[in-house]
Amino acid sequence: MTKTSKIKDISDLIQGRIRNKTITIPKGKYRVKETIVVSRNGKLIIEPGTKLLFANNTGIIVHKGILIAEGTKEEKITFKPAKGEEWQNITFVDSKSDENRLEYCIIKGGNGINPFNRYISHQLAEQSKYKEWDWIENYIIGGGIAIINSSPTIKHCKIKDSTNCLISGGGIYCFNSSSIIDKCTIENCAGLSGSGIYCAWHSSVTIKNCKIMNNTSDYGTITSADSITTIENCDIGKSAKGNCNIYSKENSTLIIKNSNITSAESHAIWNHYPESKIIVENCNFTSHKPSSTISMQKGGSLKIKNSNINGKKITSKNDINIYDGNPEIIIE
Repeated sequence: MTKTSKIKDISDLIQGRIRNKTITIPKGKYRVKETIVVSRNGKLIIEPGTKLLFANNTGIIVHKGILIAEGTKEEKITFKPAKGEEWQNITFVDSKSDENRLEYCIIKGGNGINPFNRYISHQLAEQSKYKEWDWIENYIIGGGIAIINSSPTIKHCKIKDSTNCLISGGGIYCFNSSSIIDKCTIENCAGLSGSGIYCAWHSSVTIKNCKIMNNTSDYGTITSADSITTIENCDIGKSAKGNCNIYSKENSTLIIKNSNITSAESHAIWNHYPESKIIVENCNFTSHKPSSTISMQKGGSLKIKNSNINGKKITSKNDINIYDGNPEIIIE
């Protein structure tokens, strides 16, 4: 007979916000009925092998606090909805401590968070354009993880099945943040833009050694908006739906090195703003439509070195699709 582990109530360990104290969740399976908030000088440590099952509209918000969820290869930490319910995500806000980290975690079936949640709305106030949207109550970010003015390290994690994210960052959303995403898998996530990862508003994000596959987006499996986004040693697979794998806009710097990219319905890389800068080195593109694999619209700059489309080296501007504008293109 297989022994079934008892599901405990997390409220036995956590009552109210975690502030000015440290709480450790020992290995076990827990039901989470209210959002866990880690506030100033608070620290939440989750031990390897722990499973957290979230009720409707609950999640974890790290607001000026510290979350350390370090699993192991053998004993991963799992965040997912309780049966028949829909949870939010893990959100970091104003949490710049280097201690914040998620390692060997599985983050499954998140639905994201409205950025006008009371803990994070102040960070978006300076972007007046948000105030003009009449559908803001339906705006959702970060299906699995939202990172707002924070700098957690995310390593050896799997983020999957976040399919209800309506707008930005089906897997991970970064806003005014500096983060390292290393050796992670993001799959079967959705979003209008950045179904895998969305980097926004002066973020500086490094994505390395990752596999980002089978996500659904109208604009970009990875989107860089007014950010510096570095992609290294990654496999970026064809989207389940979508017109581009990597979407660059709003004064972004996009650096892609040593990566394999299978293009979406049309573009592997699509630049859509005149101020964007794109650098591509040692990359292999697989495309069913080679003529539009790399597309430049409204100008911008593109530097390509030692890269191929369907095994053929990119050698001239004729290999680049120029929609309009006069982009600066350098090919080495």
